[in-house]
Amino acid sequence: MPYRCLPLMRFTYCKPKGDIIGEFQFVPLQEGARVTFEFKSGLTIKAALAPSKGYEYHIHEKPVGPNGDCNATLGHLDPDNIGMTTKCKFGEIMGTVSGAIPLTSYVDKSLAFGNGPRSIEHHSVVIHNNGTRIACANIVPQVHCPFWASPNSTASVSEENNNVVVSEDSSKSTSQ
Repeated sequence: MPYRCLPLMRFTYCKPKGDIIGEFQFVPLQEGARVTFEFKSGLTIKAALAPSKGYEYHIHEKPVGPNGDCNATLGHLDPDNIGMTTKCKFGEIMGTVSGAIPLTSYVDKSLAFGNGPRSIEHHSVVIHNNGTRIACANIVPQVHCPFWASPNSTASVSEENNNVVVSEDSSKSTSQ
């Protein structure tokens, strides 16, 4: 999947009073996406996002509403109409990771980009505490150009040994 720069889906979320701040990043791979998240304040991985503590996070159908209204996001993104019966349905990004404490970076092969029904672009991620929506933000496209990329080269993204590998491919250079 060649790109002149690397497309990212990223959002930074915060609760209106500013006590929950963090970021999710979705990097497209040949199959799915690398999902990375970091909490800057208000939540910690060990204390807050363990399923046994009641905290969960999911991709939701709609963007966040005016003034940060998390209720405007509607339900979980479910293009396969599976319903709430499984933690491994599409959009259930927390349910794709095994173990009591989720990883801060992993590959989700079900996520898609673009304009199709499985695309996560222009949807939202919502963090719940025992079902209550406590933080949310929109997933919006951003472009990251590696500092080493020359103007006439392309880059590709692939996954090797659970890492995202970025390599310059000068054989696909085009003049502008």
